Amino acid sequence: ILDRDEKMTMTGALVGSPAHMAPEIIEGEEAGAEADIFSLGTMLYLFATGKLPFTAPNTTATLRRVLDCVYDDPRQVMPTVSDGLAEIIATCLQRDPMARYPTATKLRDALAAHLSEVGITRPHEELPRFFLAPRDYRKEIVGRVTGALLDQAERLLAEKKSARALAALNQVLAHDPSNTRAEELLNAMRTRSAREARAKRLIRASLWLGTLFILAMGGVAGVRVATLAPDYQPKTPLKGPEVTLAGVQWPQPPAAVVAPEPVTPTRATEEAQPLPLRPPAPTLPTTVEVQVLVRPWGFVSVDHGPPSAEALPIHRLKLTPGQHDFTITCDVCESAGVTRTERITTRQDPIAFAAPLKPSLVTFDGYPPEASVRVGREQRTVAESKARPFRIVTPPEGWKEMRHQVRYEVSVDGKTVESGERAVEPGRAVLIERKATP
Repeated sequence: ILDRDEKMTMTGALVGSPAHMAPEIIEGEEAGAEADIFSLGTMLYLFATGKLPFTAPNTTATLRRVLDCVYDDPRQVMPTVSDGLAEIIATCLQRDPMARYPTATKLRDALAAHLSEVGITRPHEELPRFFLAPRDYRKEIVGRVTGALLDQAERLLAEKKSARALAALNQVLAHDPSNTRAEELLNAMRTRSAREARAKRLIRASLWLGTLFILAMGGVAGVRVATLAPDYQPKTPLKGPEVTLAGVQWPQPPAAVVAPEPVTPTRATEEAQPLPLRPPAPTLPTTVEVQVLVRPWGFVSVDHGPPSAEALPIHRLKLTPGQHDFTITCDVCESAGVTRTERITTRQDPIAFAAPLKPSLVTFDGYPPEASVRVGREQRTVAESKARPFRIVTPPEGWKEMRHQVRYEVSVDGKTVESGERAVEPGRAVLIERKATP
């Protein structure tokens, strides 16, 4: 961290890195605690994504990016970054000092509240565990965080807070793309969304039918209502002016209420009748914004068209409602990639894909041909490893850096002669040779 970027000294004995300087320091203004908050924000961004927010080919360009406050959304750089952490980083990196956290204490409280949402309430006890066994701790903390996020998503769904529940499930899939519980909750959200859509369509249809019934009853002309017996005579004649209602005349007092004679419709009368009103056909949006999540990243092709310009972890597409074919490929993916058909609706949930990474092929040399080699759960001789290399598939926890460690053990006559670890990458061949003995 200390040596990764250029240092500079400015007039006034101000020493530091341009990538960490607050804008007001670059402009020569008086800096307070807010400037330290800005610098802490650059470090948070680095810890979360593996890169600094304001990086450019030279110092001048870096300073310009700081002054313009131009940086990539950390969620685009690293999909595992949550919305809450992205918001904290954005507050630290505000151009206006007054818009940042006023003190480091406020920033600490915001981070503590964010960690508590995923069950981490005593951070000072977590750090020693991490430094003692980083690899084991990573696996354990990912399991705890995803479990807390799944519980959070279920609670939010019960409270009908779908947007926040979806954000929690997206973060779970960023950590563990094959998490079955997250997929089940997403399917439940889709089912509920479809059920609510059907209910709304039914209500709209009922309103249209009710409107049509009222218009039809009120628009029929020349029909007299005969609900009383034809020979009914009122005891007291009704007095009053003649009343016209919807084309039907009721003389007052009436001699009798007489049902009209049936009329055989003719072509002329048929043509004179108004056409029944029909509800307008529902208008569908021409395009829908669809979010496609690719783990770890990749190109997206829709309906067998050209792939996207960049291999990204999150693609935002505009598609017409209906059925579409999605194909995911990447530089280190299996040649055929993965193709899946999805039906796009007007209320589309994000679509998650796991890119099929190529395996790493591991062979051994420099040992006796009959020596036994164990890699993971597989075991074969050195000679067999040359003819049939070990196929090592990158697990989800290795997607972040696109490499991971594999353990191997070589034995001769039942005795271990060598063991160790080797880093492997998707699609790369690895040759493990016998270490030179002193």
